[in-house]
Amino acid sequence: MNCQKIQQLLLADYLDGEVSERIKHEVEGHLDLCCACRQFERAVQDAAIRPFKQARRIRPPDEVWNKLKEAIASEEQAAGAGFLANIWDVMQSIFSNPKLAFTILIMAIASLAIMVIAMDVYLNNQRVVKNSAHIEQPIKQVKYLSEIIGVSEYPSSDDEPSDEYDSHDGYGTAIEEYFL
Repeated sequence: MNCQKIQQLLLADYLDGEVSERIKHEVEGHLDLCCACRQFERAVQDAAIRPFKQARRIRPPDEVWNKLKEAIASEEQAAGAGFLANIWDVMQSIFSNPKLAFTILIMAIASLAIMVIAMDVYLNNQRVVKNSAHIEQPIKQVKYLSEIIGVSEYPSSDDEPSDEYDSHDGYGTAIEEYFL
């Protein structure tokens, strides 16, 4: 360990006896070798440790302990309320300023209106999709039947009559031939 780390340990945990045995041996080994850190330890001992070792213990009055217990209990109660107490404080601060309260109210109403409109559009789109499924079903059936009988294109009224659809030696179109 370096001198800076040793001095930090001397100020914090070493002199209080709060370090592990391994660290305690490392600090003691460093103090045996380093004169500057040994002097630093003596200075800390003289300034922070020895004056309190000779001081007599003073017992505070019972009133002090009672107030301390009450303060701890009130902090525990406040911590128990926690989130709800914080929300209540925020709400009180918001509504104590009328301009801020009005702005938040308008924003909430606008957000609600946007959500209602978006939900309406979504539901209408769902109805259209469901209804279009019924419309597309006959088209799919006609395409399927045309694939079965080998017709790849539908004749249009603008086209010239083809031999396949306009033959007079049968019942009519190819689909009629297939079913009859």
